[in-house]
Amino acid sequence: MSTPQSHHLDPNSEEKAVRAAIENLADAMNRCDAAACADCFTEDGEYTSVLGMYSQGREAIRSFHEQLFAPAQIPGMPSFRNALLTIRETRVRLLRPDVATVDVHWGLLGAVGPDGKAWPERRGLLNCVLVKESGQWLVAVSHDMNLQ
Repeated sequence: MSTPQSHHLDPNSEEKAVRAAIENLADAMNRCDAAACADCFTEDGEYTSVLGMYSQGREAIRSFHEQLFAPAQIPGMPSFRNALLTIRETRVRLLRPDVATVDVHWGLLGAVGPDGKAWPERRGLLNCVLVKESGQWLVAVSHDMNLQ
């Protein structure tokens, strides 16, 4: 009797790959690389920011992050141009061999609020669902929230 290939996956290896996908997203944020941020998402991925701003699809997610990273702050938008995102803790749960939930506790320094005033250090939680597509872990749904 043959066993499906998914039963042969190493959960530790998959968890490491999921963690690496989250680290890639944080690295893209710290480089202010909107295209790289968007590439961390599925084609129809969803992103909800801590301010409740919603984007669906890679193109919309890229466009949203371009505004966050703009050299000159866009009125009514926060600016992450000079911000540093730090991952403080990551919890991964593999629901299936190709689906994982991830809670990322983060810290952020150097961001500017929509009102143009510098934000103090912030802490929050990014909750994501990642899926494995063509051997790559990608964010399908992401909700971000402040925890201060």
